[in-house]
Order: sequence, then C-alpha cells, then structure tokens
Amino acid sequence: GESVVMSMFCLNTLASREATTLRPSLPIGVGCYVVFSIIALFIRGKGWRYVALLGMEMGLALFAVLAFPIMEMILEEVMNEKLRKVGERVRAYSKIMNDNYMSRLEEMELKLEAEKCKNRGGGRSGGDGSSSASRHGAARQTNLDEVD
Repeated sequence: GESVVMSMFCLNTLASREATTLRPSLPIGVGCYVVFSIIALFIRGKGWRYVALLGMEMGLALFAVLAFPIMEMILEEVMNEKLRKVGERVRAYSKIMNDNYMSRLEEMELKLEAEKCKNRGGGRSGGDGSSSASRHGAARQTNLDEVD
C-alpha cells in the first residue's frame, strides 16, 4: 500500500515528453513503483524511519534551494564571458570582411573608371561638364546598388 501511494504521488508530479501528468508514461510508473517498493520495505511501517526519510528529503531540498541559485549565477557568468569572446571574434571578422569588401569595391571602381576612360577615347573629361569626383561618386553608388 505504501509503495502504491508514494508512486501515485510522484506520478502526479512527473511526466515524460510524450505524456502529461494526467496520463503518465508506463516506464516512469513502473520505475517509481519499484523504487518506492524498496523504500517501503526499508520503512516497514516504522514511524521513525519514515521521519528519517522525510528529514533526508528536506535536507536535499534545502541543498537544492541553496545550491542551484549559486550554480545558476556561476553558469551565467561563464556564459557571459563566452558570449563576450564570441562577440569580439564576430566583430573582428566583420571588420575584416568590411575592409575586404571596401578594397574590392575600390578595385572595381578603378576598373570601371579605366574602362570609361578607354571608351571615351583616352582620358578626356567628356563633353557633359561633369567632374571626375561626381563621376566617381556615381560609379560608387552604381556598384553599391549592384551589390545589394
């Protein structure tokens, strides 16, 4: 009787992934019944053994209440440190990629400018009155639009 009561009490609080507390899983139920049968054989209806078992459970609960928040704080600090290191690596990689992109963009702009000069007949500024700086800015904007 004792093992059935203890098993039913635990099955009300435990649930597997596919089962709910209203419909507990069979392996958990059988496991609880076996464990609590052994505990019931140890207790054998003696009140002081039952009180000793409850005292041990309360000691474990007190340990959990004190230890788990401390472990959580330690784990949080470790995770923050790891995230800082990852963030630094990501920022460094982003800077390298941005520098690489800008150097390739400048190379493409120089090639485009050289092609334009070649097509116009050897480097004349053109008859439209635009300056080299404004053409340079337009070429950069055109290349940025193509990349996006």
